Amino acid sequence: MAGMFQGVFSKLFSRWIHDNPPFYPLYSNFMYNNTSPILIDVENLYTVYISSPHLRAVIDRKAEMFKNMEICMKDADGNKVEDHPLLTLLNQPNPLQNREQWLTQLSIQQDIWTCAFVYMLYGYRFDATSVPKALWNLPPDQIKINRTGKIWEQTTIDGIIKNYELLDGSNKKMLPNEVMLVTTQSGQNYIIGESKLLSLRTVISNIDSALKTRNCIINDRGALGILANNSKDQDGGLPLDEKERKRIEQEYRNSYGISDDQKKILITNSALTWQPMSFPTKDLLLFEEIEDDFAAICGMYGMSRDIFPSVKGATFENTKEAIKQTYQNTIQPQADQLMRIISNQFNLKEQGLTLEAEYDWLPVMKDDELKEAQAEQAEYQAIQTETQTIINLNTAVKQGNMSYESAINMLIISEEYSPEEAAMLITKPIEQSSSLPPQNTGA
Repeated sequence: MAGMFQGVFSKLFSRWIHDNPPFYPLYSNFMYNNTSPILIDVENLYTVYISSPHLRAVIDRKAEMFKNMEICMKDADGNKVEDHPLLTLLNQPNPLQNREQWLTQLSIQQDIWTCAFVYMLYGYRFDATSVPKALWNLPPDQIKINRTGKIWEQTTIDGIIKNYELLDGSNKKMLPNEVMLVTTQSGQNYIIGESKLLSLRTVISNIDSALKTRNCIINDRGALGILANNSKDQDGGLPLDEKERKRIEQEYRNSYGISDDQKKILITNSALTWQPMSFPTKDLLLFEEIEDDFAAICGMYGMSRDIFPSVKGATFENTKEAIKQTYQNTIQPQADQLMRIISNQFNLKEQGLTLEAEYDWLPVMKDDELKEAQAEQAEYQAIQTETQTIINLNTAVKQGNMSYESAINMLIISEEYSPEEAAMLITKPIEQSSSLPPQNTGA
């Protein structure tokens, strides 16, 4: 009976420890049962972001690339609009942030929580096309969405969302038309999606455990090894007594080491053997584990692995190609989505206007244009050279400096024309017939 109660209590206590980790705020369970995995606590996603260097490297690099956009406005004819209140606002969204800073923060928030809440501060709003005075990125983890409880039969956002409540102590409530929601939809949640960090939970936990394991190996090695007595009675040797053991240990500490005045090799008459206690880090495959997990994070966020430093390293061309692919496949689609959300928010389509995010000005994105221009220039020069060759050959034949047949052969050799094509490009000279009457000399 006592054993049964002990087993029930053990299970209840294990479950309580799992749901209420007492010592480790970054973990969702305590290693009470060593068969349970140690996983990060995804209840505080921002803590996960700032405590995982590999995750933050990916999210921050993506935000740095995202902010490089040039926002341009075009009219119905495709002409650029240089002066518009919305462009002015986007270039300086609020007193503390310029366009690059605002976009960086928005991208980081969207990658952590898969949504960003942009508060539009209005002075006096007259219609839906009015431009606010400022744009502020609200902290997603402090936003509560109060819903109406309706969704399927609604055609406007205020029929689905009653208001947004800021849980920072101010309890400020904002109407749906005062907040611009930038989010990545998921399979089930129609308002905000699920964070990608939920899918990366095990991956990030593995990196965290691998880094902590390396730290323990470096800083808390314990004994480097054991000087053990290797003698056997049948060999005539005697075990080390306490006095001899202390003498060897003291001599080892005082006389041997890596300092200049210390010896590097221990020599003794005692029958001893060295047994190392350290464990090679490479045998744990910690670096391979981190690399594999980091590649998973890169893949989740659409970032090419060759953008980031690695032990293997990437060539300059591979890195450049990786940056271009990331801009084309990940950054540009995200930027296009943001431009559509802003355009819809301010009814730009009804005004015959569109917003576009451009990255063409970046040197890495101009590379293809430069190569294409160089190829066109080389082709043009080749055509010019070929044309001049044909002109020169025809002139030589006409002036009698080269035979018709030699000109054709020269064209075949230099420009790789077929005999038929070369014969069509060289003008055959008109030979003066001997039957023509003599010219009248006026005698």
